[in-house]
Amino acid sequence: DPYNRCHCAADTSSSSSTSTEQDEEDHLQYNQSKSIPTPFVDLPLGATEDRVLGSIDFSSTLKNGGKPIFSPGLLASANRGILYIDEVNLLSAHLVDVILDA
Repeated sequence: DPYNRCHCAADTSSSSSTSTEQDEEDHLQYNQSKSIPTPFVDLPLGATEDRVLGSIDFSSTLKNGGKPIFSPGLLASANRGILYIDEVNLLSAHLVDVILDA
């Protein structure tokens, strides 16, 4: 591979059938992909900023001796997926700004 797409070290020795087979195996392994499910999260109209962004879970924090436990919000749930917002014009301007800034 002249562009070194398989991220292999350059081989200066003479090529043999085993190195060619190894190069092909490396190339196939590099080009493998896997399918993962895409999250689809629906944003309710009554959502608050802490529900969208996340907040500290106080009950878990108190149970764990004061160590802060973060509760992720809807944006974290929709990571690498789709956050569906129906009727965005009915959301508060501040919440729309928060979502667009994220």
